[in-house]
Amino acid sequence: MRSKVLCSTGAFIGRVNGMNYKLIIENAQKIHCDGFEFMLYPSWYDVMNQLVYDLKATDITFPIVYVDKQVGEMISRNEKNDIESALELQRY
Repeated sequence: MRSKVLCSTGAFIGRVNGMNYKLIIENAQKIHCDGFEFMLYPSWYDVMNQLVYDLKATDITFPIVYVDKQVGEMISRNEKNDIESALELQRY
């Protein structure tokens, strides 16, 4: 089995370019890798439906998705309704 080389979307999406997720679509073919680690930013929650639609329309592979740290904290805390609340944050 061959190891896969993944590139984090966080390597080229950030504050300096306004966290423009469309840069993933524009640049993915220029980056020679087997897929991408998708960094999900809270600033994208308001445009999540469009973001998901746009990315699904591509052939870009995202075998790994990193979500907001708050989700991991809620799941780890394991208090009443934490898992439901964490899933609601990441419902997409």
